[in-house]
Amino acid sequence: MSDQGMATGAILDWYDKMIAATGEAGREAVRFFPIPGMLHCGGGEATDRFEMLDAIMNWVEHDQAPDRILATSTMFEGVSRPLCPFPKVARYKSGDESNAENFTCE
Repeated sequence: MSDQGMATGAILDWYDKMIAATGEAGREAVRFFPIPGMLHCGGGEATDRFEMLDAIMNWVEHDQAPDRILATSTMFEGVSRPLCPFPKVARYKSGDESNAENFTCE
């Protein structure tokens, strides 16, 4: 969401228009995972390390759409967060604030 090459607002606008045009079929075909603080292709004050290919393969090969992606940080050692499909966001529950397991996608 801190990408200097692509404006997050423009991507959200495209996503909203796509959902408006396709309805539930669009939600079943596309997931948008905004990453707070991440610069273009990685870096920034973000949890910028994640394995998206495995999630895509699981979706295509086993019909299990991703509802949460585990991400770690290059900048903040030992910090993990869930990446949540828009419009959901990661919300802290309780416990260690550095651990993704203590967050839910809501």
